[in-house]
Amino acid sequence: MQEAKYSINYVVRLLFKTSSINVASRIFGYLRTFSIAILLGFSLDTDAVFLALSIIGLFILFSESFDTVGVSKLVRLFEQDKEKFKIFVTNLFTLIILLSIINVFFVIILVSILPYVRFIPKEISMYEPFKLSMFIFSLYSALNFIFTFFGSLTRIRKHFVLYFFAEFVFYFFNFVLTTLGLMYIKSYVIIPISFLISLFLATLILMLKNLSYLDFSGLSLNYIKKELKYILNDFISVSSAYGAFYLYTLVDKFFAIHVGEKALSALNYGFLLATSVWNILRFERIAIINLAENLQNYKAFTILLKNYIKMLILISIPFSIIFYALPYYIVKLLFGYGAFSLEDILLTSEALKYYSFSLPFTILWPLVFRAMIVSNLRRAVFVLSIFTILLNIITNYIFVFMLSLGIKGICIATFISYVVLVGGGLSVIIVNGRKEK
Repeated sequence: MQEAKYSINYVVRLLFKTSSINVASRIFGYLRTFSIAILLGFSLDTDAVFLALSIIGLFILFSESFDTVGVSKLVRLFEQDKEKFKIFVTNLFTLIILLSIINVFFVIILVSILPYVRFIPKEISMYEPFKLSMFIFSLYSALNFIFTFFGSLTRIRKHFVLYFFAEFVFYFFNFVLTTLGLMYIKSYVIIPISFLISLFLATLILMLKNLSYLDFSGLSLNYIKKELKYILNDFISVSSAYGAFYLYTLVDKFFAIHVGEKALSALNYGFLLATSVWNILRFERIAIINLAENLQNYKAFTILLKNYIKMLILISIPFSIIFYALPYYIVKLLFGYGAFSLEDILLTSEALKYYSFSLPFTILWPLVFRAMIVSNLRRAVFVLSIFTILLNIITNYIFVFMLSLGIKGICIATFISYVVLVGGGLSVIIVNGRKEK
């Protein structure tokens, strides 16, 4: 009977217990993307907006990493001492506000120096839509620190429905504002503004439900410094793991600039479709709980991890085959309307076809990464992430500049990096498990 707990059937049942609200959120996220494609099409403006959003994604991953390394202490204090919990929450919130302000200033400085970076063409870095998008998205990323903070408080209190509802509010209003804005104004600036307003509404919901936990009478700069050191202990290694995913897409887009106009937008939509299965499942959020609970029992931990991997492979392989075999028809069906031209369809189809190779690995890496973090393999995560990011840059350079493979070369470079990343992560877990026996 004990074995049944870790069977594929058990894992599948666990998967279908995830919130329907979360699935609805992802659907509205994709509808927003479809609206942009149909109403705005491909242009230098959309390339600029998507590049700006990719760069800002690096700042957003800092807030997500910060949440990961800080939440463990929040959980302990919430269970043990409510007064100390309030003091820690207040000081942590103050630190979050400071970090969000620094975030905006850092982006402003970054925008001013990008024209001098040789790798980015000046027609992009000095392009007004790019600079304006970067500024608006910097406010969005600063607000994301606050959303993540109050989201952590909400989940710690086990108000998961409220948290997923706030996410739903963000995706729903982002879709509505983007669609209505592009219908009547037809300007790229609608995209970053919609992101900012939608996140503000979602953050407001979580903030109003958690304000009672803020008590500024216990504010202490010395406390902030002390806790900052504690939190930053694991911050770099966790950030590198999050960063591997974001940096792969960012590196792809940097090289896409040199392939030609519309290549960047095509890669953006192609990657979005190729990773749609992962974006809807987000199974790693469920898996991390059971893996952590069974860490002391190596056999149970191994059985769980194997079953999760088997299930994700069984889910992803059929979609990879479909995306590879029918990219043109998929893209035409979903995007082939309005301003989305035949050239846009062909370029996006090529990106989807070759990004499909990476689908099983983009689904597996979030699981493998969390298994490594749970197993206290943070240093290995950091080294592996940095190595594969460098590998991605080198392979992109070879395929784009030396072999002139264009969009296909960029996608294949990402595939190689993901294979090494996931294979290396699993190898480290296996070796570490043998040592623990």
